[in-house]
Amino acid sequence: MLSVSATEFIKGFGRHNLLAQREPIAITNHGNITGYYISAFEYDKLQNIKTGQRASYTIETLPEELYQEIINSSVSPEFSYLNNLSDDLPSSNNT
Repeated sequence: MLSVSATEFIKGFGRHNLLAQREPIAITNHGNITGYYISAFEYDKLQNIKTGQRASYTIETLPEELYQEIINSSVSPEFSYLNNLSDDLPSSNNT
């Protein structure tokens, strides 16, 4: 991956803009990477990945509309045989 200083990046923006179509460019400031310059195509790919990620919730953070969807959902009749599956498991109560 190409790494250039912010000053060099600004001075050669046209050249770096073309190079970014092939690979990301790391932009540095005082020797530290402060960001990356990527093509619009790569940015779109990253956005698609982000929006496709699954979210996880705790009881406290579960949105109300998602809670309602879960409460009002039902299992397809073709899987109704699974409803009593746990009845055959040994009890975990040690009484």
